[in-house]
Amino acid sequence: MIEKEINSNPEVFSVLSQYPKWLSMIIEAIDKPILDKSYCPEVIEIFDQYGLLAGKIHGLSSYECIRNTLKTLKALKMKFIVAGLVPMAK
Repeated sequence: MIEKEINSNPEVFSVLSQYPKWLSMIIEAIDKPILDKSYCPEVIEIFDQYGLLAGKIHGLSSYECIRNTLKTLKALKMKFIVAGLVPMAK
């Protein structure tokens, strides 16, 4: 179903087709259960097509990376990390 929605939206598909790993992660996430309203991740990181953009740790410390304002933003990805379940960097 989500594949149909992504494929039927030319703008979304044109961006995601450049990032097949992101597309597969989105399709995989659709089948997962909805998070509980009380869910609160330990770390939130936001990426764009150039890499890490910003993040926040334990709701206290935040960080961001400098971007050239002439670069066009095409895609955003968010990563939520729960205590004890920190994924290894690849």
